[in-house]
Amino acid sequence: MVVFDYELLEALSAVAKEGSFEKAAASLSLSPSAVSQRIKLLETRFGAILVVRGKPCELTEVGNQVIRHLVKVKLLEREFLNISPSGNLHDRDQRLSMRIAVNADSIATWFPLVMAGLPDKMNILLDLLQDDQEHTIDRLREGHVLAAVTADQRVVQGFKQVPLGSLEYIAVASPGFVKNHFEPSFSYDDFKTAPSLAFNRKDTLLNQWSNKAFDKDIIGNNHWVPSYEGYIRCCLEGVGWGLHPLMSAKPYIDEGKLIEFMPEYRVKIPLYWQCGRVSGQLMRDLTDLVVEIAGDWLTPDS
Repeated sequence: MVVFDYELLEALSAVAKEGSFEKAAASLSLSPSAVSQRIKLLETRFGAILVVRGKPCELTEVGNQVIRHLVKVKLLEREFLNISPSGNLHDRDQRLSMRIAVNADSIATWFPLVMAGLPDKMNILLDLLQDDQEHTIDRLREGHVLAAVTADQRVVQGFKQVPLGSLEYIAVASPGFVKNHFEPSFSYDDFKTAPSLAFNRKDTLLNQWSNKAFDKDIIGNNHWVPSYEGYIRCCLEGVGWGLHPLMSAKPYIDEGKLIEFMPEYRVKIPLYWQCGRVSGQLMRDLTDLVVEIAGDWLTPDS
């Protein structure tokens, strides 16, 4: 049976946070060789590689599971310190970092309001791991994160799911792009030849919209723009048409810089919050805050 030595685990946590043995050593006031020795000892005890050495260093799947255990223990310790009058005030004041998987469009729209709404008494930092909304659940399943905003309805074993509402996407382009590619009508043939914008190869929004509008996919002619800011800037500059969250596109529509077309085919992506089925008070408080903010900004599910 593995005996958890939390002094060794802190070295692993520091490497995961800082991305290198040198920076981890500086944060712990140790030498890099001392950090390396602690990691090697941990790997011997677990019988598995925990860190892939590189620039930056990355945790293996087992390493991520070990860190998730450490964070859970720290959360429980924090709750004990909060209710214990004899708790160590120094430990109580240290901020805990909680890694959460969140999709890019949520990070760019409503999720920062969750971070802004964190009360000081929670004393936590959020480490956001970005992925596509259909794939954030994989980060949860692999042990990379403690919770996730996901579009996947499948509940990971040991976790619970809370509906948040839907992120509503609309088809938009610049007025000049619409004039050059779609007038006088928006036909399927027009969309086959007009350049479109996709976030990455995981992005299925264009075809979800196309299947609603035309009952078939739109093949080819994608510009790949893996940046939220770059994606909307490309639309504004007339590079292509794309699907944007309504809440982020509306100001540009109101200013006449973007045009929404075929609004009857808007795509609604239901989002869910998944976190541990058995959670401490800090995670329950974070869950309540996520649900509250989502309720203010996302479209209610019908």
